Amino acid sequence: MSQSSEEALWRAVREEVMTYGVSRSTVTSVAKRAGLSRMTVYRRAGGMEQLVLDALAHELGSVGALVADELAESTDPVGELAEGVAEVVGALVDSELLDALRRHDPELLLPYLVGHFGRGQVGLAAQLTRSIEQTRARCAELGRPLRAQPAPHEQARFLIVALQSFVMVVGDEPELTRELIEREVTHLVAGYLRSGATDD
Repeated sequence: MSQSSEEALWRAVREEVMTYGVSRSTVTSVAKRAGLSRMTVYRRAGGMEQLVLDALAHELGSVGALVADELAESTDPVGELAEGVAEVVGALVDSELLDALRRHDPELLLPYLVGHFGRGQVGLAAQLTRSIEQTRARCAELGRPLRAQPAPHEQARFLIVALQSFVMVVGDEPELTRELIEREVTHLVAGYLRSGATDD
């Protein structure tokens, strides 16, 4: 399936779930919205629930680019990384697909909270691991070394586990605006990364 067809498919899944919820959505309707044949969609995912999970993984992957990944020249790498992570959280809080799942089919989000990492979370963790590695290297160059343990990939997973509640739960609290969430997440992430750092 071409990239343009995949984008049309994920857009159709999002629109279908926003309108009907997963239980009332059909592969036939999604295929029609996407301008694809039903068999093409079935070959891609096999069924409606898998389509939704794949669309969710795509949604998570699409916001990963917001995580700061060019930190070699930064004068405040921790701050930039923390702001990037906060932007990811903010974008996911505002995600129309996630909002529809929270309202119509919250049970589909349960594995993300109590199960193993899904494909989208694994991709985010890999991106965040690279950014943490760059942040540590740049902080060392600036004479502000961060703690060496836990390993970057472990820190990335800790952050995702800690912050995903903002996406899965806090999004339903109207008084917690995206601006407030991003500001507080920035403080949380920066504080976590700087904790235990070596002071010169």
